[in-house]
Amino acid sequence: MRPEGEHSVASHWQYQVRFDVNDSATAESVGRKLRVPALAPLFDILAKHRAAPKCQFDAFAEYVAAAEEHGVENYPLYQWTKATIENPAKKEKYLKSFAL
Repeated sequence: MRPEGEHSVASHWQYQVRFDVNDSATAESVGRKLRVPALAPLFDILAKHRAAPKCQFDAFAEYVAAAEEHGVENYPLYQWTKATIENPAKKEKYLKSFAL
């Protein structure tokens, strides 16, 4: 039994919103948070909710770097994530994929 007020990770809602863009130029604009006219509505909504897009490829690369710095045995998704960022086709895909 947990002490009062302590919650397990599973007791909280956890979710992630992901979206993909169609081309590299748009992906670069989103990733660099450039307020180009076509993206203004997106960034207005994100600002309203204090959210920021994170490129999935960058997130994966950061995970791999952290695992390699702190010991891969503590990072259960290390092998999959490293293989993903080293695969050119998957790299292209995840450079166009963002999470909030």
